[in-house]
Amino acid sequence: MTNLTEQQKRQQEAAAFGLPQADIDPSKFTHEQIEAFREVVFARDAANAAMTREFDLNKPPTPPYRYQEFPRMLYRKDKTVIVKNAAEQAKLLTQGWNLQPVWDVAVPGAGIDAAAAAEAAAIDAQLNPKREFADEDIERLRELVAAHDAKHRPKRKQPDHFRKWNEKQKAMKAQASTNVE
Repeated sequence: MTNLTEQQKRQQEAAAFGLPQADIDPSKFTHEQIEAFREVVFARDAANAAMTREFDLNKPPTPPYRYQEFPRMLYRKDKTVIVKNAAEQAKLLTQGWNLQPVWDVAVPGAGIDAAAAAEAAAIDAQLNPKREFADEDIERLRELVAAHDAKHRPKRKQPDHFRKWNEKQKAMKAQASTNVE
């Protein structure tokens, strides 16, 4: 058994757990003290702002690209080399290396003589003939397509009860026309 009052026990428990004391009265602070508290809170929030920024774990933030002149790759025929500074680059450039790759590409058709070119043109003309149609031929084709479409157009099937009613109506009209005569 201790000689502490209930209020003293609550104060000790709050201090042990790091809780603020409940008896803080904001009306007792001056304007300068309140502004100082605001500056402390603002500074703490600004320091922790970078930690609270969200990002996707599958695509973490990357630093922006910054151009670096070196290391750089130099080319000579089918070989490449990487240089680390300007002195090494200057040395290799004097030895015949290039900043840009040089491609040895054979241009198709550059070494064909006139006879081979004429033969290739004749074969090309046989494979890809140009077809020109007269106006009469085009009209005839349009008529054939229209006739085919009309012949193979799907017909709507009438429901059975409608077909029977239609037949009765035709029979009644035929009978009425025979009675009038």
